[in-house]
Amino acid sequence: MKIIIAICFVLAQFPLSLLAVETDRCVGESQKEDICLEAKTIAGEIAKQLPLIMSDNMIWESVLAIENTIQGHLRLSYDKESLEKALAESGSDIETAKSAMYYAAHAVCTEGSPTRSFIDMGGAMRYIYEFVDGEEFLTVNVDQCEQS
Repeated sequence: MKIIIAICFVLAQFPLSLLAVETDRCVGESQKEDICLEAKTIAGEIAKQLPLIMSDNMIWESVLAIENTIQGHLRLSYDKESLEKALAESGSDIETAKSAMYYAAHAVCTEGSPTRSFIDMGGAMRYIYEFVDGEEFLTVNVDQCEQS
């Protein structure tokens, strides 16, 4: 019986510990801003502009705020096979393409940009790139900007 009581006690404490973790993510590190509210606000502003044509081959389709993270879903206009073929013809490979996308995603850290301020306060950006057929190509998380 004591074991059952102990298990019930532990289970009763579990949701409280989850709440504490969520609260920690939602309070900005330096300015004690409600970073989760800021993520929702920024995501709402981005959503007003969607779908957004990023290039001839990429469309930003949707955005949502998950705690302190703004998550964007971007669709490429080609499938994996087409990309690999084009890369091979140019003498490149898939890892080089992923690296280029990774560095492009970090442009949110440009000095003076609102997204950099958001990240510096404890927010994060997550970009999920998918091929035209829905297969995931790459996910890039930006939760820190290098100090310049």
